[in-house]
Amino acid sequence: MEKYVAARFPLGFARKQFFEIALYSNGNLEYEKKVDIKREHDEFWYGDKATDIILEITNQIKALLKIAQVTQFGRKKFDVGIGADPVCAYSVSLLRNMGMVKKAVYANYNDVTPLRSNNNLFNALYARVVKSCLTSADYVWYRWENHRNGVLAKYGNIKERAIVMVPHGVYLNQNHALPKINNHKIVSAKATSETAGIQLLIEVMPDLLKVIPDLEFIVVGTGKYLPTLQQLAKEKGVENNVKFYGQKTHEETLQIVNECSVGYAAYVPTKFRKTMEADSALEVLGSTTSTMEMLGASLPIICTIGMGISYEVRNENAGIAIEWSPKEMYDTVIKILSDNERYKIMSANARKLATKYEWQNIFDSALRGQDIVMNNPIVLHK
Repeated sequence: MEKYVAARFPLGFARKQFFEIALYSNGNLEYEKKVDIKREHDEFWYGDKATDIILEITNQIKALLKIAQVTQFGRKKFDVGIGADPVCAYSVSLLRNMGMVKKAVYANYNDVTPLRSNNNLFNALYARVVKSCLTSADYVWYRWENHRNGVLAKYGNIKERAIVMVPHGVYLNQNHALPKINNHKIVSAKATSETAGIQLLIEVMPDLLKVIPDLEFIVVGTGKYLPTLQQLAKEKGVENNVKFYGQKTHEETLQIVNECSVGYAAYVPTKFRKTMEADSALEVLGSTTSTMEMLGASLPIICTIGMGISYEVRNENAGIAIEWSPKEMYDTVIKILSDNERYKIMSANARKLATKYEWQNIFDSALRGQDIVMNNPIVLHK
């Protein structure tokens, strides 16, 4: 790209808060400004205080001014502007309306949460911004069809100008070592919420250990449900075989995934949930980055029917998609880890499926306005 500007804002839920804007010319960094934001916030922080809003608006203005300067205040134009949340997408639409951006994209990934704030006024304003972005952007990106259905259920019958399905992807390691069936390690790499479904495998671990004594369940990630999972493992007497690694960096997580033999991507159906966490609606959408990366590491996937990638895992024989059932979970683990030939086929199919979601494919399709369809739940191979 001749010119590329990236701006990051501190209103998101990332633990490390900072504002950053960077300008690249022909791939080389030409300008960068980064400011760390010092403020304490916990899992119940919504970014809806007056000081948070003022900070967000101030940094948005700074970024808009820099972009305006690069375009010589409209004499040159960026081909496309992408807003990865409603507030940024709103700013991108403003740039288009001012003649500084040709096309505006709303990358809709983070606004289906059940509760954005405890402040009703803030919620109403936020919803208004979201609806404006959905209807005014030239393109709206969704992860998959159920994602869009969730948006429509929350915001009503929105009429987007154009819709593109843009799922999460994976960078494939071309030199990775193939996993081995005799390495009896199942890995989960996502937030340890109730919705993540980690408890189902823990429930059946005592029975599984009678058949596979060296079986290990590696749980990477943290969350407020983690103590409940740890207590469950203790009650079941499997604390030596269920290992909680806590929060790891992305690189550390990938290394752990590469040392395991089966990927775990179960999600709790709504009717079985005991709690409604702030991020549960996003989690149930499926297609987490960790799932794609487990496929990219050639791990057969155990997933629950209903999440986006589950249908393709089943269609392509890249693992096994199950209903929310302890018996199905038990049978599935035994089935995958007891047949070396079946395991090799699933492992190869997992890697093959991941190539569809290699980031370069997703970039190429998205910027051409072409879908990458995650699933077709109607046509399933037996």
